[in-house]
Amino acid sequence: MKNHILFSFLGAIILFIWSFLSWAAINLHQDEQTYTPLEKDVLSAIAETGLEQGMYALGQGNPTGGQEAQWAEWESDFKGKPWGVLNYQSNMEMTMGMNMFRGFTKDLLIAALVFMLLSMIKDVSYKTAIIMCLSIGLIAFMTGYYNGYIWFKTQGIYAHLLDAIVPWTLLGLLGGKLAVK
Repeated sequence: MKNHILFSFLGAIILFIWSFLSWAAINLHQDEQTYTPLEKDVLSAIAETGLEQGMYALGQGNPTGGQEAQWAEWESDFKGKPWGVLNYQSNMEMTMGMNMFRGFTKDLLIAALVFMLLSMIKDVSYKTAIIMCLSIGLIAFMTGYYNGYIWFKTQGIYAHLLDAIVPWTLLGLLGGKLAVK
């Protein structure tokens, strides 16, 4: 039990610090946060439309007429033309303290679950722990970020790949140290 608590806490610190390094200190995700000098104009134009906050795939056609009508509209009005994904929030609120608390709590839960999985392996070794943790990181990367990259050409794919490799390898090393029986 002591190793589980220790791994959970240290694993959460690894995940939390890596996230800070990746998104802020080193800023590997710069491509996903590119500045445009048109931002005030774009945001004002969107706000003037009365658009409700939400996430929108722009350039797909109106779905209310059914899939065939939507496809026909896409082919006539959108195919070969600009498109985008818009995550529109009508009010900028940054609750840094609560976001950091939620992020660390999430990391704590993830690390506790990873240790639980490692503990289920009969003869866990450093190699097994690293392969298991790296597999978890790569599975999460491929089902989430890489899938988005395939369909929406999202930026920052290599940064997300590093996010799947570096901290998860470190968790594997830690797991090998604390879960080896």
